[in-house]
Amino acid sequence: MKNILTKLIFIIGLGAMLSGCATSTLWTNTNDLATGDKIETVTKEKTIDSDEIIALGQDKNSGRVLIFGKKYLIHLHETSSEEIQELTNAKFSNPFYIDNAIEVISDDLTELKYVKADFSLKYKVMNELEKGKIKKLGFMCNEASCAKNLELTGDIYSLTDKAQIHRPSKQLAKSLPFKLKQQTSNIRYKTSSQAEGVVKAVGLTPLALLLDVVTLPIQIMFLTNN
Repeated sequence: MKNILTKLIFIIGLGAMLSGCATSTLWTNTNDLATGDKIETVTKEKTIDSDEIIALGQDKNSGRVLIFGKKYLIHLHETSSEEIQELTNAKFSNPFYIDNAIEVISDDLTELKYVKADFSLKYKVMNELEKGKIKKLGFMCNEASCAKNLELTGDIYSLTDKAQIHRPSKQLAKSLPFKLKQQTSNIRYKTSSQAEGVVKAVGLTPLALLLDVVTLPIQIMFLTNN
């Protein structure tokens, strides 16, 4: 009987201890929330550089598409590469063109590597047969032209003099300027006098790729409309 009573007291005491720990943790969290400080994150973009797309190539080993600028190389991811190759294989009679500004954006606050690039691609159709063909590729069409916004992703590298890479022998008929932007986040407290801006230095990854590059037959596709 004594042993049973001892065990019962121990269990009750242990339960009280665990309950106390849980209550203490909950109270700490509540106390933090009770300070009234609400954190709001505001995302902004800043232009950190500019460049021009001068050529498109393809890595023979991986099949991934390469976008060559004068200063930077964008190594497209597999899905984006397949989207470009699909356009290449379609073989339309007219060249595609771009008449909007191109932006290449990184949302990494510490290192500029992974980027997103938006290309507003347009095409002037020759006939109804061609219009039907291009619609199958996801283009939206009116009477005279079709358009599609390509949202491409890839890794960006700085092209240095030491880069061991062969540039494509053929270039675009007209280079395409683009702005390189980076997203930054400013953190501020609504109900507190404290404020902190989080803007970190951009770290560009030097090109460390040894690629066997071939020229894509897409080199005449991207033409600005001006």
